Amino acid sequence: MGPRTKNGLPKHCSWNVDRHGKRRVRFRKRSVSIYLTDTPWGEAFMRQYAAALANGERVMLLTRQHVQQIVNAKASTPSAQRNFLFTIRAMFQWAFKEGRVPDDPTRGITREKIRTTGYPTWSESEIERFETVHPIGGKARLAFAAALHRPAARRCGADGAAGHSPRHPGDRSAQDRWRRGGTP
Repeated sequence: MGPRTKNGLPKHCSWNVDRHGKRRVRFRKRSVSIYLTDTPWGEAFMRQYAAALANGERVMLLTRQHVQQIVNAKASTPSAQRNFLFTIRAMFQWAFKEGRVPDDPTRGITREKIRTTGYPTWSESEIERFETVHPIGGKARLAFAAALHRPAARRCGADGAAGHSPRHPGDRSAQDRWRRGGTP
């Protein structure tokens, strides 16, 4: 059986009322917090309890090889691979700082780079179709016009990030006029 606490449940377990008003047994130990089903002290309940106890200790057993295997298994989906690694890395960095794990198993883990060709360029017919659907003055049309004419503004040197054009390295007059609302 095992030791009972004052509430008559195994260690790390307590009675809780869930959001539906149902009285349930909740297991809480460190980062593990789950509801256990079945009758307390029953065979199925004790299997769940043992799994919950072991689950709290499993994180400490993760090695760099385990994490690298998980990351490698997600190689066909590079974005999911990156998201998984960023999430688990943040968790282990926090756990290491708090002294909950002896080492950070995500240190030195490598992943596939995300290779993309970028967004496709719209053809003239696609631009016209968008302009017929979205009326002038609407948010979509305004955002589209700003994005469509942005490259032209950068070529004129109107953007601070674009800097000076190579032909006129010291001439900022066009850039300054553009910022003040004039035309270059």
